[in-house]
Amino acid sequence: PVKHLRNIPYFTDYLRKKLPKEIDSTVLNVGKIKIHSGIDSEYQICAEKAVKEGLEEIENYYPNLKKKKEQAQVALLAIEPSSSSVIAWVGGRNYGKSQFDHVSLAKRQPGSTFKPFVYLTALDSNLNNYKVAKTTSILLDNPVKFKVPGTGIWSPQNYDRKFRGEVTVRQALTSSLNIPTVNLAKKIGINKIARTAELFGFGRNLPKVPSLALGAGEVTPLELARAYNALANGGRLTDLKTFHFITANNSIEYEYDYNEQQVASEQAVYVLTDILRDVVDKGTARIARKKGIKMPLAAKTGTSNDGKDSWLAGYGPNILAVTWIGYDSGKAINLTGSSGAGRVWSRFIKCIEPMQEDLDFIPPEGISIRKIQKSTGYIDDGHCREEELVEEVFVKGTEPTLLANCSRARKTPGQQRQQRDRRHLPSTYQIIGNIIKRIFN
Repeated sequence: PVKHLRNIPYFTDYLRKKLPKEIDSTVLNVGKIKIHSGIDSEYQICAEKAVKEGLEEIENYYPNLKKKKEQAQVALLAIEPSSSSVIAWVGGRNYGKSQFDHVSLAKRQPGSTFKPFVYLTALDSNLNNYKVAKTTSILLDNPVKFKVPGTGIWSPQNYDRKFRGEVTVRQALTSSLNIPTVNLAKKIGINKIARTAELFGFGRNLPKVPSLALGAGEVTPLELARAYNALANGGRLTDLKTFHFITANNSIEYEYDYNEQQVASEQAVYVLTDILRDVVDKGTARIARKKGIKMPLAAKTGTSNDGKDSWLAGYGPNILAVTWIGYDSGKAINLTGSSGAGRVWSRFIKCIEPMQEDLDFIPPEGISIRKIQKSTGYIDDGHCREEELVEEVFVKGTEPTLLANCSRARKTPGQQRQQRDRRHLPSTYQIIGNIIKRIFN
């Protein structure tokens, strides 16, 4: 009953397999039926164009990719978070050459695109029972070793092989640092992170080992998109709408009824989103800004172990897109999330940006935005210079309690000496007390 639709053969194939499993055969066999999906022709054109031109850009920039017998494959999935409706679907490089749908069938390591769920577990008091983290919490970025049963010693490294000592939660996720992430996961507990992954729809088969924090295990782009859609929706996990309803003879025969569940705190998800905005503005996904994209975006890049997969997953106020690039054979493609998938993802967002409403991320109730001193993480005491301060986002009740001592720093050395001298002078009460002690021995 499902015929190929123009430009979306991968999506049509997906529906062809999906519908008989989920819908009673009496609905599908009433005669000629029409399936009403949320695919938007303009967004689909942008997706197809981004894949074609993005791959060309990558192969021109890295000519050695053209010389290989195997061509790099790609997946791009776009969703409207407000409705959880699939609006664009590209399952591969060329349907004529390969009908394998990489959106729904390619199980690959998500790499660092999984890290946000580690940090969310730390930020959300409902997801861990260790200690609620905040953006200013300090993590260690020092050499570390883990004993892994059956495999021996595991020593994670940062991508640049450098160590930074102490870093904040915001810095660690913005720069996609591996070691602080693993250290954080150790404090929270791998079982808690695996539970978060399950709540966000990744299933129960992800390995409960330290490397899970860096994206061990396998997911499809469709599964990753559903999890990121929950982030875009303030922690509400929904079924993705691949179609809305089915009609026959101008009457509705079947209407899609999707489930929704709050799986994380809306406030904690907003704090996480604010960090992921930094990833776009000054972190590993800043390729979007280099391409001239202006709209608010929160995103995370990902590069799997041994460079086999390149990912970029991200969302705006009402658009979500996930892009993957790699080889079907599983050979290393050696593209980072930014240099590979990021080029395709950015082209898609650039194309659809004029069609997006002028919206911004709206903080929910229970969010506190405070000015803090960059060097200490303490609250502005009212005397700090603007260049010393940065606005930071907190779940209400987790703000720093200490005040920065900028008022003392503003005093001249002479004023500071006078202040110290006054502290050492005896007070009136001390003088009277000493006199009384002498009188009464």
